[in-house]
Amino acid sequence: MEGTAKAFSSMDNASQLELMKNIGACLKDNGINAKVEIFRETVCALSANEIDDKTLLKVEKELPDTESDKAKAFNDAVKSIIEGISGVEIKVGAVLGAGSKY
Repeated sequence: MEGTAKAFSSMDNASQLELMKNIGACLKDNGINAKVEIFRETVCALSANEIDDKTLLKVEKELPDTESDKAKAFNDAVKSIIEGISGVEIKVGAVLGAGSKY
């Protein structure tokens, strides 16, 4: 693989949609109910001559600690899907909460 990552914001719409579907299928295969979201980030520094505008993909889900195996399986599986693509943020994990055994 080349040293540079492909940016999510530079992918065409069909490729972005396909990536979303693949991540959604991975979530479903691992029994996790989470949203796959696309959002736009625009940064306009006052001292800069240009505007930084990019499209990002994000998946966030906090599972109970009893489902840590699901989170680990998903994170392991999704790595191959998003490998080499920048602008994709995956935060799926199991956390301790009230009533958790620890």
